[in-house]
Amino acid sequence: MLTFSAFTLNPKQKLALAKQLNLSPRKLCLWFQNSRARTKTKQTEVDCEYLKRCCDNLTHENKRLQKEVQELRALKLSPQLYMHMNRPTTLTMCPS
Repeated sequence: MLTFSAFTLNPKQKLALAKQLNLSPRKLCLWFQNSRARTKTKQTEVDCEYLKRCCDNLTHENKRLQKEVQELRALKLSPQLYMHMNRPTTLTMCPS
């Protein structure tokens, strides 16, 4: 299947392609519009799934950190003990 989303056809090219495909120029124009709309919808779905995964990962990380904070508060560690603890892990942000 040919896709022409990378460029725009001039009127002469549109007419020639419409004749070749046995379509009216208007129907050819509508086909391109529909094709662009389908492509945009598919990309939106892909983006949405990616953002859902990022959100799920961040939610999981947030819950883990909240639990860690609660455990630390429960221990009521003195400032001297903090110096001997391992450094916290680095958080990674969801790229947007």
